[in-house]
Amino acid sequence: MVLSIADGQCTFREGEAKFPRLTIHSPGEIWLKVARREINPAKALMDGLYRVEGEMSLLIRMGELFQAPSGGEVRVGR
Repeated sequence: MVLSIADGQCTFREGEAKFPRLTIHSPGEIWLKVARREINPAKALMDGLYRVEGEMSLLIRMGELFQAPSGGEVRVGR
């Protein structure tokens, strides 16, 4: 899946990016726990639950770019 962030909008599509600035390799259930703040993202990375390639500064900014909606619900699907 390719997630693109530009001009205040976020879009996604199936496939691969030609020149990604950041790639996150994670099982879906781990990333959902990160997104729901059920596990600490930094600790999960250090524990090897997911791995990243590319610009770590983008990974650090993910928390400010993607905040859980009020009520804390995170849904995945189409």
